[in-house]
Amino acid sequence: IALLEVNGTGPFYAGEIVKYRKKLGGYVNINQLTEIYKIDTPKLNKLKKQLYLDTIEVRKISINTVGFKNLLSHPYSDFETTKYILNKRNKLGKYAALYQIRDNEHITDSLFFKILPYLSLDE
Repeated sequence: IALLEVNGTGPFYAGEIVKYRKKLGGYVNINQLTEIYKIDTPKLNKLKKQLYLDTIEVRKISINTVGFKNLLSHPYSDFETTKYILNKRNKLGKYAALYQIRDNEHITDSLFFKILPYLSLDE
């Protein structure tokens, strides 16, 4: 409801922002809003001045216990990424550190740093 009061959002954008926040598990960077349909850099620059992020409530995914379907549902984990992470977990038994998912062929540095805030080792 508070998003409706932000100049430039309206019901469509407010709904999309909330929907994408739920899919992500929370926003960790204001620039993630450009991943939403029709929010480009000029629109983001307008919104930035009126918004703030609360990163305390970012929902983490335990890579040692997550199932295929749940990991696949995250916007940053496509089918191949999900398959790679879970297959590697099966080989390792479990991940001892998050950096272990990095692999230049399957998980580039760019993807790794994008998805990292959403991952944990907790079970």
